[in-house]
Amino acid sequence: MTTGTKSSAAPLRHGRREASAIEEPLGITAGRLPRSFGELGRYMDAMLSSGAITITDNARMLARDSLYPPAPRLAAPVVSLVRLQTVGLLPPEIREDYGLPWSARRETLLSMSTGFARMMLRVTPPIVRHWPAARRAHRRTVR
Repeated sequence: MTTGTKSSAAPLRHGRREASAIEEPLGITAGRLPRSFGELGRYMDAMLSSGAITITDNARMLARDSLYPPAPRLAAPVVSLVRLQTVGLLPPEIREDYGLPWSARRETLLSMSTGFARMMLRVTPPIVRHWPAARRAHRRTVR
């Protein structure tokens, strides 16, 4: 599993608190959810290699409907970019099981679009970059 960069792991440090907060309401045994980015990576690797994750025909149908939604032609470039990101971030084994095509060209486009998004985030004002609920939550935590 790709673990990402230091900057992508930073928000996951807060996951320990979030994981422990949702276990009880969801009926999950305390301590069952991964508490760190490393634990999450090991869990994902174990699940992928165990064969516990299987892609059914229904899953393929749902994926197709999600990846190719009915949309106006004007939205096609955005839908295509979202599809590239969605498919590209899947583990290769899952992508193959879904029968989703992938190539070196798509990998290059994914890398370029990700780099562009990171660059744009640095210059995007917080009022545009963050959902209102996220801004409110952040304000509560810094008080």
